[in-house]
Amino acid sequence: MIWKEKGLLKNSTICFLQPYDNVSEYYTLLTCGSFFCNQDYSVKKEGGRPPLLMYITAGTLRLTYRGLSHSAGQNEIILISCAERHHYYCTDQCSFLFFTFNGSNAVNITNLLIEQNGGPVFHPSQVSEIYQAISAPILNLCYQEQISDMELSILVYTVLCKMKDCGSHFPNPASTGSLAVTSSIQYMKNHIRESISLKELAGHVNLTPCYFAHLFKKETEYTPIEYFSCLKLNQAKLILATTDSTITEISELLGYSSTSSFINAFKSRNGISPQKYRQKLLLRP
Repeated sequence: MIWKEKGLLKNSTICFLQPYDNVSEYYTLLTCGSFFCNQDYSVKKEGGRPPLLMYITAGTLRLTYRGLSHSAGQNEIILISCAERHHYYCTDQCSFLFFTFNGSNAVNITNLLIEQNGGPVFHPSQVSEIYQAISAPILNLCYQEQISDMELSILVYTVLCKMKDCGSHFPNPASTGSLAVTSSIQYMKNHIRESISLKELAGHVNLTPCYFAHLFKKETEYTPIEYFSCLKLNQAKLILATTDSTITEISELLGYSSTSSFINAFKSRNGISPQKYRQKLLLRP
């Protein structure tokens, strides 16, 4: 559907969707579109709306959110919980793809991702994959092509998963680090549900444990085992926010030797227990 609104230029399109009730427990896509804007484009809302994701394809989009001002440029993503007051606008020209979504944990996962990222503007390492995931479906929907609700639910989930590592709690040496370190980090991510020793990690990149540990600490400021623990605990946060899995189930899923060891590790790093962390998320708007 071609959409006309103050500040929107020719070819701006939007699609409104009506998901079936039987997928409400999953993520559901509510609206999506492709907007081309000039300096007159401005959207200010007091809240009461579902989470919104905007992928900037050209120019700069400005945002005022939670009392702070932000700017997002080409190939950056804005993610906000529209349950809160927000204002986004264009001061020159810009274009972006967008979608709003819902689901039983939509607001929780949005707040979690913003918290881990340190703000609502994301600089994703997997930016090309995210663009490929959303561009064709959004444009197809805007021009009346049918896509199943389950496919759209998977699309939202996939994009959120690709964004979850944008704001890690430790340096990501993937772009500047050695091949040995980046390869070992990928190995950790592929074996997140297992227990991995320093010897195993060093063997994976054909280095001695001593030299590998020294190199890894030099590039990341963490020991390999500390880094792997961070990966596990960040994954635990995501599971706590997006599922009803018990603490015991999460500890087993992530390869901890016992529930108590998982709780202790989580509390040591985050200052609160996994259960209190989940309760804190549920209290958010």
